[in-house]
This record gives sequence, structure tokens and C-alpha cells, in this order.
Amino acid sequence: GGLFTLYGVMVTLAGVTADDADLKKAVGVNINLWTGLGMLALGLFFLVWLKLRPTAPPVPPADRSAS
Repeated sequence: GGLFTLYGVMVTLAGVTADDADLKKAVGVNINLWTGLGMLALGLFFLVWLKLRPTAPPVPPADRSAS
């Protein structure tokens, strides 16, 4: 989640600072901006999911020698 968020911020910044040549190359679509926002949203979703439902540690098997 953190890596997606970091890359999302970087790609979004590249999209915000895109010039006309970059937009012309992508047929008028600011692909860096849209991809960056998507990555940012996905990364934040993963981070929130991690906080709300953390992974439970595995339960060790019962020790049979004690009985």
C-alpha cells in the first residue's frame, strides 16, 4: 500500500506538471495524472484496509506431549 501511494504521488505530480507536448503525445489525455490518481487511491485503500483488518498471526499447533 505504501509503495503504491508513493508512486501514485510521483506519477500524479508528473501529470500535474505535464506540458503540451506530453498531452499531444497521449492524444490529449493526461495519462500520468489519471494513472497517478488511480495508484494513489489504490494505495490509500490498501493502507486503510491494513489498519481496519490487520492480518492475524497464525495460531501455533496444540502441544500434544502435555496431555
